[in-house]
Amino acid sequence: MFLFSREHRRRAMGHAQGSFRTVIENARQSAAWSSDGGLREVSIVAWPVVLSMLSYTAMGFVDTLFVAQLGTAQLAGTALAGVAMILLASGVLGTVRGVNVVAAQATGAGQHDRALAVGWSGVLMAGGVGGLLMFFALAATDIAHLLGGTPEVQGFAATYFAVRCLALPGWFVLTAAGQAFQGLGDTRTPMRVNLLSNALNVVLDAVLVLGVGPVPALGVAGAAWATAISFSVGALLLVWALRRDRGWRRPELSHASSVIRVGAPIGARWLADVGGWALLTAMLSRLGAAEVAATQVVVRIIGVSFLPGHGISEAASIGVGQHVGGRRDAAIWRTFHSALTLSVMVMGSFALVFWLAPEPLLGLFSSDDRVLAIGAGLMAWAAAIQLIDALCMTAMGALGGAGDTRFVMVVSMVGMWTIMVPLGWWLGIVLGYGAVGVWGAMTLEITVRAVACTHRWFSGNWRAHTVV
Repeated sequence: MFLFSREHRRRAMGHAQGSFRTVIENARQSAAWSSDGGLREVSIVAWPVVLSMLSYTAMGFVDTLFVAQLGTAQLAGTALAGVAMILLASGVLGTVRGVNVVAAQATGAGQHDRALAVGWSGVLMAGGVGGLLMFFALAATDIAHLLGGTPEVQGFAATYFAVRCLALPGWFVLTAAGQAFQGLGDTRTPMRVNLLSNALNVVLDAVLVLGVGPVPALGVAGAAWATAISFSVGALLLVWALRRDRGWRRPELSHASSVIRVGAPIGARWLADVGGWALLTAMLSRLGAAEVAATQVVVRIIGVSFLPGHGISEAASIGVGQHVGGRRDAAIWRTFHSALTLSVMVMGSFALVFWLAPEPLLGLFSSDDRVLAIGAGLMAWAAAIQLIDALCMTAMGALGGAGDTRFVMVVSMVGMWTIMVPLGWWLGIVLGYGAVGVWGAMTLEITVRAVACTHRWFSGNWRAHTVV
């Protein structure tokens, strides 16, 4: 038996306590990826993402509601400016998704410092790019002229676009910080901040758009400023939470390059999808307002099913990424099957509703007989798409989590620009089937995308593209 001095015992006790704290901290950090990829894990990760996306949808709805009270020209101007803003931002918003993928794989591999450094790298890059794109505000009038419409509509579009450009740094940083949290296994903190940010937007819309007390009514500019302020406040809160909860890690050039390598294909895919949809909408506008209105109404309706589907896809991406990083093959495949099962259950339920009760749903948005007649045909396509899209989004999410984003980009861009756009034009415009023809082309394109991505997943070729 050895006798130790009091000082030796004190040092030993301090070392043991420090080691215990380290073990507890590592256990806390690893809790997010130590599960087996089951249905419960996917559900727990998915629902905060769904709620965050739902809050963004509510933000757009509230903005539209307040601006609609100003007049038709104001509403048309903000709608056109919104299209331009999405075209400007979608590439960057998609690219910062690379933060999620790289951080998730590093987290799964137990490389906590690298995962956190990747997150901070994404935040800094997003803020820098947003700062550069702010200068598009100087070209707001020229961009509004390219969008078309009457001079009055162009004026409102220019006003809204210019102010929204000032919100780009906050929007991008909020997205990047949220992706960092998700890659680290925490989807609830971004959800809370997004809900708070969007609640602030509602209050600011009421104050700035219509005016309250001494605050003058700013109209369309007020709606844009409400969004800009809400995004900026949300970005500050989420960055503060990242620093408080996870700490600071100095980014390296390799972190930024890995995020760009994985995220750039996502950004290119998003930009191509948005551009394709914008072109198809422009084509439909040649057939009359009813075709465009019916399409927009049905898109709003199926957005209710798309949100949980996309949230489950995000959960699949996070889970697959973390299990790929940890080299847990059984959990990787179980995550995919769990996500697919949950997605089919949710979106299949929506398919039944769309098929059995299209008229009541359409009636919530329009009473125009022509719009309702066209919309009924589109709802049949919407029901058919649900299960196909469930498979497509799950496979794309899983491949993205594994790092195989370039394949998804190629399949998506080829499908959009060789199937959906040309076939939609031929069926909808040339043959005269209108919006129904466009939706038929969209169904075929989603089917091709689903088959290609599912085959890629089961082939296992994605293994060559993992980041960590």
